[in-house]
Amino acid sequence: MHLNESFLTPHACMGAHLKRASRRADQLYEEQLRAVGLKGTQFTLLRALSETGAIGIQAFAEVLRMDRTTLTRNLNPLLQADYLKVTPDLRDKRSKKVEITPAGIRLLQEALPLWQKAQEHMLEYMGAESATLLTLLKKVSQMA
Repeated sequence: MHLNESFLTPHACMGAHLKRASRRADQLYEEQLRAVGLKGTQFTLLRALSETGAIGIQAFAEVLRMDRTTLTRNLNPLLQADYLKVTPDLRDKRSKKVEITPAGIRLLQEALPLWQKAQEHMLEYMGAESATLLTLLKKVSQMA
């Protein structure tokens, strides 16, 4: 693949632009989720656990493409607030499973309409390019 020379300048750094875009998107979602006391990452964890059910912490980190230490740090506030619980894995006593609690499900249900407002704002702002952007972001997140 032949790259256009303009893509090889520091001003075209995809990493820098992805970080800036990520920070702005995080701000937008967190502005909405603040009403229920959630951060964007916490919403993502609750939503993911509502879909996976009880899951080993290491397996959950792999699903999220997150290192275990970062995941544990992000789980702690949700555990302390009783939105999640950790239990021993019955198949492997050395491992633990994490799962969403009924209080976590209620919080997620409260947060969903707020998340939808942020999502609609993003879709409206991006317009017809939204589907392309989502496809590209998924591709980047799956990069080896």
